[in-house]
Amino acid sequence: MVSKNLQNMLENILFDETHLEQLKDSINKVATGQLTPKSVRKLIIEHKTYSFQKILKLFPYYLKRINTNRSLEQYTGEVIEKTDNNDSELMKELEEKNKFLEEIGVRVNNIYKKLKLES
Repeated sequence: MVSKNLQNMLENILFDETHLEQLKDSINKVATGQLTPKSVRKLIIEHKTYSFQKILKLFPYYLKRINTNRSLEQYTGEVIEKTDNNDSELMKELEEKNKFLEEIGVRVNNIYKKLKLES
């Protein structure tokens, strides 16, 4: 299932208002004889090429985000829901766990130093 966030990003790329307005103006100019149909076809192909390139750039970012969420799921042992609110809660929880691990690390290091000095 495609997430709502990805759907919105794809929709913004595919239905870019500026390109659609250019296309509409070009079609009107063809009707009045100011442009040739060949130039409109060229504009459509250029727009589709541009959209395709943007989509190709989008997927590595999206895939990286999915992999990050998976690794966080494995780390916490919990299933992460794909909502922005839940992401912020998860980040807070991870920060708290990191602080806790840092404190434990400092304590273990102090104990190690004491044992090393005694021996």
